[in-house]
Amino acid sequence: MKFYKTILAAMAVALPLSAGIGNAFSYFTANAGAQGGVGVEIGPPKTEITETFGEWTKHVTITNTGDIPVYVRVQAFSGSKYPLTYSTGGAWELKDNYYFYNTILAPGDVTTALDIKISGVEEADKDSFNVVVIYERTPAGYNADGTLKAPDWNYSVREENILGEGESEE
Repeated sequence: MKFYKTILAAMAVALPLSAGIGNAFSYFTANAGAQGGVGVEIGPPKTEITETFGEWTKHVTITNTGDIPVYVRVQAFSGSKYPLTYSTGGAWELKDNYYFYNTILAPGDVTTALDIKISGVEEADKDSFNVVVIYERTPAGYNADGTLKAPDWNYSVREENILGEGESEE
């Protein structure tokens, strides 16, 4: 009789423990694993500005060195003493005191040149002028229906390049 009580006690403990075995067994047989991964870039888009200078004209181009398409815009300052004249070749559009590149800049693409002519610099001033070029970039996004979103300049990255004080980027 003692043997039956021991078996009954073992069954009383084993029965509740075995109730979840079916679920656990199905979990281990129904799930699969995988290896590898996908890199996710977090941070601002990456671009590089190139400026060349000759004959009192700055030639500005921007290259998208990142992995996402971007919008870009440029603005230059020189003060009232040295007026600036822009030559866009039709690819840049003036709006809100910025020159906007009129197409999205895909990864690896380069803008056409934005030429900024510096006027009024006389021989005596050629070693003491400053022209500041500011450019901004913001990611290009898409709506749920696949149409392109307008640029959101609240999420832009702004950078400056200064040429002057007798410097030359030839």
